[in-house]
Amino acid sequence: LHALKPDLPLPRFDPLAKILPRLDAWAAGRLQAEMAGALEVIDGFELLGSVIHGDLHAGQFILDETGESWLLDLDDLSEGDPAADIGNFAAHLATRDEAGRSRPHDSLSLWLEAALAAYSKAGGHARPALAAAYGRLALIRRALKLREKGSPGTLAALCESP
Repeated sequence: LHALKPDLPLPRFDPLAKILPRLDAWAAGRLQAEMAGALEVIDGFELLGSVIHGDLHAGQFILDETGESWLLDLDDLSEGDPAADIGNFAAHLATRDEAGRSRPHDSLSLWLEAALAAYSKAGGHARPALAAAYGRLALIRRALKLREKGSPGTLAALCESP
């Protein structure tokens, strides 16, 4: 997917598109510095104009009876940097119940390292600092989404993290 160059115009990936509608004054006050820091890192890179999924995580793949894998849910398909997909993938894994949510930044770091290594082994290249910045924003988005679903613990832990 990331090796493709868009033939048709795709929207530019906006890492805040699914954060800002969910952000209330309480969360905004606690997460503003985290979001600004991540955006500053992103703004420091020349972004690649690749086709990206925009919401990549393990639940977006299915494996058919022949062993071939298929990518689902392309409604967030956009033009952006592959690091956004890698960061989102790691943030999703970091916020799963099995990962433990008490230290979301630590969990993100572990999953990001594993995701970057697997992506590299598969022949992809993502810049670690950029993937980490997108991962921090995706972690915020996931925490806000989990709060909407009645599980505010990840957001609380994220707001308490230094």
